[in-house]
Amino acid sequence: MQSTATLRRGALSQAEAVGVSLATVAPAFALFGSLGLIVAGAGLGSPVIILIAAVAMAFHVNSVAEFNKVMPTAGMYPAYVGRALGPIPGASLGIAYQLAYVATSAGFLDYWGYWTSLTIHELIGISVPWWLTTVILTGLLLWVTVRGVRVSSRWAIALFLFEMAVLAAIFVMAIVTRWSTLSLAPFSPANILHGSSGLGMVFPLAVYMFLGASYSAPLAEEVKDPTKAVPKAVFRTLILAAIIDTLLTWATIQIFHNSPSALVKPAIPMLEAGTMVLGPLAFVMYLAGFTSISSTAITSINGLARVALGLGREGILPRFLSRVDSRYQTPKAALLVTGGIWIALGLVMGFAVGPYTTFEYLGTLGTITIIVAFALVNIALPVLYLREFRDRFSWWLHVIAPALGTVALILPLIATLAPQPYPYNLLMWLSIAILAVGLVLAIAVVSRHKGLKMGVFIAEERDADVSG
Repeated sequence: MQSTATLRRGALSQAEAVGVSLATVAPAFALFGSLGLIVAGAGLGSPVIILIAAVAMAFHVNSVAEFNKVMPTAGMYPAYVGRALGPIPGASLGIAYQLAYVATSAGFLDYWGYWTSLTIHELIGISVPWWLTTVILTGLLLWVTVRGVRVSSRWAIALFLFEMAVLAAIFVMAIVTRWSTLSLAPFSPANILHGSSGLGMVFPLAVYMFLGASYSAPLAEEVKDPTKAVPKAVFRTLILAAIIDTLLTWATIQIFHNSPSALVKPAIPMLEAGTMVLGPLAFVMYLAGFTSISSTAITSINGLARVALGLGREGILPRFLSRVDSRYQTPKAALLVTGGIWIALGLVMGFAVGPYTTFEYLGTLGTITIIVAFALVNIALPVLYLREFRDRFSWWLHVIAPALGTVALILPLIATLAPQPYPYNLLMWLSIAILAVGLVLAIAVVSRHKGLKMGVFIAEERDADVSG
């Protein structure tokens, strides 16, 4: 392994970039976890909520697309913010982002092991400890991601396609088995439970379903023609994810005979819907959940490791994290460190409170950080274009759309800061503490590295006019 090696340029096509982002969105995982809560809050009109959330998410996706037109980089959000607003905002966001998301992903890892153990028991009746499946899966995850971005991305896409085949079967069977009672009533805004208050209650959950839409961005240095491919990929991902989630939500409501009260009774409505229409093949729902979580695990560690690489080569995090494997051209150091922290924290927390509870607790840590990241990216976009790319400046793309995107964050922020029962109230303060730690460490790092600049490592400089 040598620090002189670089990430493999042109390893992924635009279609593969879309596939990676869709795998991160993970429709099955998102619908398994959120559908019941969304329908409980919004009622029959839940598909409308999901469409509104997708439109709101489009403003953030626009910001990511516009940054990638001029500075496609593995550093993603910290690099965008650091170049536009300066090293302290960029470095503080980068440190907080890594802290929050490594913790969140440790909880996700426990859930992966828990679901796999549950699936094995459901399919063949053998009980395997969750911690054993977690350790084995983590080893396989690191093995496949270290061996190359193309290899790991294609694995993620293949797993995603299986998930989509199962979801497509549910959609078709919903139409076939409920043909006489099919209704378009769920697409009427008038059917949102409690109107605007119903929207406010579940809108954050619907927005979170699309967080992975921009996850091809940290792979920008490995995508062919990234200044064109990444902007197209993030928008196409969002559009496809919105169609998938909206139609599957509608189909699930149809399976429950357009009765929200019936839909919310099962612990996992989507799983119950599959059982109702797939009959003896219902076991594939567990496999779809497994492949959905697995594909997300692959794309998540790939993205986080590349952000860590970006912070390492700019001197924000230890520089050894920027080392790239000379054979596979992957950020091996960042992958191993990230995976090591995931499994260590996940096992400690899992043994202390259980894997599912760990997922619930740690899963909330990244919420405030991502809201802050989105807001800073929206603020940074017009600053960068006005200062360095004035000839490309657009009031709509670089001011109005980011401003609307920031306004759209108000409801999720209110929901996040609302009073929570113990121990979730402590987790909210821990999230805020992570941001504060990021700021303090950023000030210390920047004070030691005079003249530090961020966002200077980009792909395809011939296509991105970085001189301004």
